[in-house]
Amino acid sequence: GRSTHQYFDDIRKASTSIRLPQQFATPAHMETLVPNRLLLEFAGANPSLKILDMRVGCAHGWLVSLEICLSKDLAPIACTVPTTCTAHTIRVAPAVH
Repeated sequence: GRSTHQYFDDIRKASTSIRLPQQFATPAHMETLVPNRLLLEFAGANPSLKILDMRVGCAHGWLVSLEICLSKDLAPIACTVPTTCTAHTIRVAPAVH
């Protein structure tokens, strides 16, 4: 297995390898969008990602998570469980400074 240090180093590598789409990097206002559009925006900003490699989580019409499924070597892979968000539109809160 991997040491604790190696594990957290992998998490840092994975999180820094994902680029935020410009509109979500520092949002100044609330945005309402279709969950699939969020996936398309992330796929556009990260050419190695496919829509099936990500899952959107929402609650009461608000975005609560965007999960990216990765293999043990940190390569994007298709998620084994599909998106759990069934909302037609979701709200994305602005960045808090």
